[in-house]
Amino acid sequence: MAEANRNRSKLPPIPAWLVYVIIISVVGSWVPLSLIALARVEKSNRQRIQLFQDMGVQPRIEAQQPSPLFADGRGMRLPVESTVARGELREDDHFYRGYETDNSFEPVMDGEQLAYYDDLPDQIQVSRELLQRGQERFNIACATCHGAAGYGDGLTHRRVQALNEAAAREGTDAPAPSWVPPVNLHALSPAGDLLYGGEDYAAGKLFHVISEGIRTMPAYNQQLTVEDRWAVVAYVKTLQLSQSLPVAEVPAEVGQLGEAIDPIASAATEGGEVEVEEGELQDPELIAQGQQLFQTKICFTCHQVDADTPVVNPLPGPSFVGGIFGEERQVHRGIGGPIETVEVDEAYFVESLKVPQALIVEDFGPPRMMPPMPLTDDEVVALMAYVKSLGTDETDSNDEEN
Repeated sequence: MAEANRNRSKLPPIPAWLVYVIIISVVGSWVPLSLIALARVEKSNRQRIQLFQDMGVQPRIEAQQPSPLFADGRGMRLPVESTVARGELREDDHFYRGYETDNSFEPVMDGEQLAYYDDLPDQIQVSRELLQRGQERFNIACATCHGAAGYGDGLTHRRVQALNEAAAREGTDAPAPSWVPPVNLHALSPAGDLLYGGEDYAAGKLFHVISEGIRTMPAYNQQLTVEDRWAVVAYVKTLQLSQSLPVAEVPAEVGQLGEAIDPIASAATEGGEVEVEEGELQDPELIAQGQQLFQTKICFTCHQVDADTPVVNPLPGPSFVGGIFGEERQVHRGIGGPIETVEVDEAYFVESLKVPQALIVEDFGPPRMMPPMPLTDDEVVALMAYVKSLGTDETDSNDEEN
């Protein structure tokens, strides 16, 4: 009996085909998991499978594309009127506008003009870094018209003047390009005050003009951030100060930042000595090199070398026609400094290039100076050789032969 029960408890063996089916099914179940894991890490241009759309796939409008959905046919919508994005309320009039507003953000008037703030906002602290940033932005956005030193003699203005003069010489019927000259940031009123600075032209007003533009000058509120516009204001104010005050009257805190205002200031501490070998300035090859530098460094835009060819700069420098070496000049020793009588010699020429603010020629229009020239000592010597050759009989005879 017991043996019979043991025989009945034995199960029949599992068929081999069933074992294979089970193994294949288990392994096959890994395939979807592998594909899912691969899809999570693999890049593909195909649209992903999305069983529940949840507005994940719907028509869209590209930038500048029209749309029949709106009455005006425009796909791009304006911001909802009277709404402000979070964190962009801009309540600080001084920092964001430069003038006062009332509770409705309407401008407050001070006589016939806006109530501008006189100084920089608290968020803007004058430092070397701020002035360097302002100089960089000024050179990019402003110097093309106003000039690197702010005298309204930028390259764009010079080009338009050259086109006007060319049209006048040709006598064509075509009208010359119309152009409103950029303002000279150092211009003085009849009373001798700065027209675009000082108490009559507040820092907030300059900020507002940079932001919104004025007359033919476009607005720069899209190209320059609020901080950068204030940096330009600080730089322009400091640039005006550097051109209008005698060195002895420059405030100490500004003097400490002098080397950051402009490369001109740092050049004053570098000295201006250049060694010149005897007879070197008469070398024809050196003179030719100097003549080429005179063109490539655009010296001709300010300094006239040919009596028949006027310069295009409305604020020209001293003329080189007939040579300048050996002349005596009345100059200011430094900006607004004492007047001295000096002879134009090799030392004077080198100092004028190396430290432009050291000697300012008297009785030569508004006070201004040459911008710093990035010249090596060899280039200075070559320019000196060329300018010195303009006053020699040898140069005159060569011109007649040519």
